[in-house]
Amino acid sequence: MINKNFVSLHILLSANLDMKVSDILDQCEELMQSEMTDKITRIDEYGILWVFCWYHKVWENTEEIEYGSKVSNKSTGLNTFCKVGVNCWTKQQRDFKTESAKVLTDVADGKLKPEDIQEKLLELGIAKDKIESRDEYFIRKENEKLAKERGQAQS
Repeated sequence: MINKNFVSLHILLSANLDMKVSDILDQCEELMQSEMTDKITRIDEYGILWVFCWYHKVWENTEEIEYGSKVSNKSTGLNTFCKVGVNCWTKQQRDFKTESAKVLTDVADGKLKPEDIQEKLLELGIAKDKIESRDEYFIRKENEKLAKERGQAQS
């Protein structure tokens, strides 16, 4: 059974059994080329690699947006989240884990009523799943930097 990706190539080769490879090579190359390298990357007409950022849910130009390397990604060697996306996602997961662990402590300390646990966990889940835009990320990072500088200046 022939892989569906190679059916067109097989048809071309079968129809040209008596031809030299050099005579049909251009036709073969045409069949083998694709703008899509896989489901998360594509190369545009200018040869620029675009990656679908699974955090921001948009196609991003790798010449404009920084992507980290990922050895297991055999097609591009790039991560499926841009560097900003990785940072946001990691922070959200960490914050969710930390805040979720505090829920029972808050109930024990009387800061949270037992009947409000579900609502609090839902609120934390929504915050964890929020997609932080690139602009929001850079504003947050700048505010964190300023807060840190103010804290050091007061010391």
